[in-house]
Amino acid sequence: KDSIKGLIDGQQDRDSKIENLTSLFVDKEIDDYRWEIINFATKVSEGRPCNKDSFKHCLRTYEKYEALLEKYGLENGEVEISMEVVNDAYKEKLKNGF
Repeated sequence: KDSIKGLIDGQQDRDSKIENLTSLFVDKEIDDYRWEIINFATKVSEGRPCNKDSFKHCLRTYEKYEALLEKYGLENGEVEISMEVVNDAYKEKLKNGF
């Protein structure tokens, strides 16, 4: 009985550690995406040069960011305004030609 209990306890401990590592990884991934998006929006709002590929990269990053938030039941509280800046600038550049 003690050896079975030990195995179960060991498995629960490993499961808990895996959950913690997963949570840390997801938090870091979300923070990295958020930071990248906000930095790009700042660059755009300051009028620094940005090419079409950098806009597309930011849009793809935002899709990944949103997918992670949805998968883990989290909310986007910080990036929406940054994405408005990016989307407005992207639309303007498309109208005027890159």
